[in-house]
Amino acid sequence: MLGNRLILAGVLLEITVLVLFNYSPWANVILGTAPLAASVWLVILPFAVFMLILEEARKWLARRRQAGSVSRCGAGDSG
Repeated sequence: MLGNRLILAGVLLEITVLVLFNYSPWANVILGTAPLAASVWLVILPFAVFMLILEEARKWLARRRQAGSVSRCGAGDSG
């Protein structure tokens, strides 16, 4: 998950911008946002973690399925 530094940097930059927009007073005025309370984060966080786990499981299954289909094809097979 941490192998691609460019994607990791992009995700960190996106989180930084979102936090800046959500928790800075000038952005709240300009964008009409308001800071989220800790209780809201406690509701959101389990869903985010669950989605991350599901996505990693999906990728693992896709890699496993792809490796299985490659190993079933013989060296002289055309398909």
